[in-house]
Amino acid sequence: AQDIIIGIQPGASYSYTPRMTQLGNLSATVSGKSVTMTLDYGGRQGYWVNTDIREIDVNFGVTIEPTFAGAQGGCALKLQSGAIAAPSLTPTDGGYQVRYAGYEGKVSFNIPEGLADGSYRVTVSSQQNGNPEALWLPVLKEQGCVNSFYITKSAGRYEVSTSLPSVVAVTGAEVVGKLYYGCASRLNVTVGNTSQEATIATLKPCLYSGDVCAMEGDAFEVSLSGGESRQVDLTTVFRILPGVAAPSRLTSYKLRFVDAETGEPQDWNASVRMYVNAAVSLGVNEFVAENATLTGDKEGDTTVPNVYEVSTGSSLMLKAVVENLGAYFGYGISAQVSPASDTGNVLATVKFGPDLFLAEKSETATITSTLSTDGIGGYDLYRVRLYAMAPNGFAEIKGAPEIYFRLSSSGVSGVDALGVGEVSFDRDSRKVFATGDVSGLDLYDISGSRIAAEPVADGERLSARVDDAMSGIVIAVARYRSGAVKTLKIVL
Repeated sequence: AQDIIIGIQPGASYSYTPRMTQLGNLSATVSGKSVTMTLDYGGRQGYWVNTDIREIDVNFGVTIEPTFAGAQGGCALKLQSGAIAAPSLTPTDGGYQVRYAGYEGKVSFNIPEGLADGSYRVTVSSQQNGNPEALWLPVLKEQGCVNSFYITKSAGRYEVSTSLPSVVAVTGAEVVGKLYYGCASRLNVTVGNTSQEATIATLKPCLYSGDVCAMEGDAFEVSLSGGESRQVDLTTVFRILPGVAAPSRLTSYKLRFVDAETGEPQDWNASVRMYVNAAVSLGVNEFVAENATLTGDKEGDTTVPNVYEVSTGSSLMLKAVVENLGAYFGYGISAQVSPASDTGNVLATVKFGPDLFLAEKSETATITSTLSTDGIGGYDLYRVRLYAMAPNGFAEIKGAPEIYFRLSSSGVSGVDALGVGEVSFDRDSRKVFATGDVSGLDLYDISGSRIAAEPVADGERLSARVDDAMSGIVIAVARYRSGAVKTLKIVL
């Protein structure tokens, strides 16, 4: 067995605040004014213990803080006090057993006199003993466990709960413009928090036919502070539910909002009318791969070069400028990739963002997407074509330009001559580096949106740092003065 040493380096100076640790998940019950707190540690009784490397001398108890506006400061109740020994190690076969000292995970206290009606947050806490300036600090706990609960007083009666009923209520909503079946719609929703605590809720817009939900939109999250009310703008597509007949003409529905977690509908509702769009009326003014190199070749019905060279395993940053040619356009746009020699064989499909909402004729929008070439291979030339995501499937956009690409190991011809260097990622510093005769370095998320990370000169290379909050896939795009482009896919 390996020796384990617990201790402090001799002569070193340490500054710390003694603090207890909770082993288990907290629950509470109330009988009259007596509250009993219990810890459940995987089906066994839990404990409040000392996990520090030395003995601690603390007060153990709870803090009680009002959650409603206009209330005075809270109070602390001391339930236990004294020194608690440091953990001890006992040798066992193959290792050591750790024993902790502390208090059993079942303790009671009486609610103080004089509390006003309202809700109070009760937090299990500890305080350094003998230090009048020491703060009561919440006990440490394992991830996923709670160390607090709520007491609500009303007309002399007390109730306990794990959370407050933070209610987000929809008080109004309107459709901006018109509502078309299968198209993106814009909604302006007024929501309010009827509780005095900050809360987060996830709501889903729905269309009801009588008492039956016929269509659902995309769920959206709203975060509100206590008592806050504000408006939320969202764009969504209402999708027909299984077993419900799609509208074939102008149809009336009730617009309602449903709690996405519980499925409970809000009280508010309003009558809306849904139109049926007969045809896809969209023009594509531009369709390019922003981070790839044009070879000068032409394919298909085009008068301008539209063939790109792309390195194997990289990602294409696609951009299109579209124009509404009819009265309204709100379908999603996707791109399908197929071999140029076998266009019926779809190898990949990607969706563009944002969702389109083109209410006026001649209105334009720029949409983007990212196409990974991972898993694509075996053919000499590939076609990328745009489609509208209509209710009945992918609809062809007449006259839309197409682009083509070839895969190569380098991504450009004559790499050395073009001054193309390496693009790399250092995981420790979260920095992307680009070498060679590089003129720019940009970072994009998987949807094709540029990440605000300004490149800086780092010796003979450019670097850009990926924010600590970023996760998922990041695409680094290095642009060279020769016109060449090189990409790197980063999985965080």
